[in-house]
Amino acid sequence: MPKQSTWRVLLATLAAGSLAVAASARHQATTVTLVDGATVREITTTAREVKGLLEAHHVALDPLDRVSVSLESPVTDGMRIELTRIRIDAVTETTRIAAPVRHTYDPDLRAGIKVVLSPGTDGSKTVQYKDTYKNGERVRRDVVAVRTIQPKSAVVRIGLRGMRLASRSAVPHKRVLSMTATGYGPGENGRWGNRTATGTRVGYGKVAVDPRLIPLGTRLYVEGYGFAIAADTGSAIRGRRIDLGFGTNREARKVGRRPVKVLILR
Repeated sequence: MPKQSTWRVLLATLAAGSLAVAASARHQATTVTLVDGATVREITTTAREVKGLLEAHHVALDPLDRVSVSLESPVTDGMRIELTRIRIDAVTETTRIAAPVRHTYDPDLRAGIKVVLSPGTDGSKTVQYKDTYKNGERVRRDVVAVRTIQPKSAVVRIGLRGMRLASRSAVPHKRVLSMTATGYGPGENGRWGNRTATGTRVGYGKVAVDPRLIPLGTRLYVEGYGFAIAADTGSAIRGRRIDLGFGTNREARKVGRRPVKVLILR
């Protein structure tokens, strides 16, 4: 029969083995909560470290992803591990800048006729962004670069000859004013003589206005008179008054004092 000391060794060995088995069983029963973005799941694992747990369950990490605990942390029962998925996308967005249209007016071209002198070209604005996403939701947008190509204006000539106020919709205009018209000719311009306030000669197509209502240089169409430029001012020309220029005083006197409609052209 074995000696008593031998039995003691055998018993100690068996006890140690039982403890190891029990410890192993406890380790195998370890349960953790894994939160991967919007996905939450309970995992039972035998892994000893967080890194091993993720590998065992085929959870891959991208370089920018974050883990709430260190990958070398020991796995403990009831542990909660949260993964934050980080993604950065390069995005390019281009928007069109429509070519503006510049109108010129020709009193010798029949009303309603439009001649495209230059078609113009659209421009564009291109912006490069860096978008940062956290768990699929964009949380930041940074501008990386901006490139703008300016549009080139289209030029359209508009005919005014024979235009009537009934056809004014065919002519681009800002608004229509009801005004009182008088006429003036050379030598009837006070201290300005035969020159307008803008330096041009008094004559047909040059009219005096109140610049507070109609800025000098504005293109107009006056009912019964035709195409005109706001080129002059006058001490008596205030508010909705307009003085129509003529090449002779006789023509100017024929105007008298009458109501007219005035189109403010674009």
